[in-house]
Amino acid sequence: MNEHIAKIRQMVESGIPFENAYFNAWKEMRDEEGYVRKTNEKIVKKTQVSPKIKLIGKAEPINRMMKMNIPEDQIAEILQLKISRLRKIVDKFELPQDV
Repeated sequence: MNEHIAKIRQMVESGIPFENAYFNAWKEMRDEEGYVRKTNEKIVKKTQVSPKIKLIGKAEPINRMMKMNIPEDQIAEILQLKISRLRKIVDKFELPQDV
């Protein structure tokens, strides 16, 4: 912690505004501790496992079919979905999941 304070002091003495120096030191400290920014703008620790989203709607049958190694184009045809919609569901629910 003291090393970060020393860095802030050194940056301020060299002419960098305090706010910028503090932000840079905070960012370095966060990176050292293993924090990452998730897509929903929350900051979480890298070792923390994000909970799986509960499968609802078309995600359940898509998940089962993906576990059976059925190709995406066939899944889309069976469920009467466009490939782009299928891929959005797969990305949203991180399929296939072990449920």
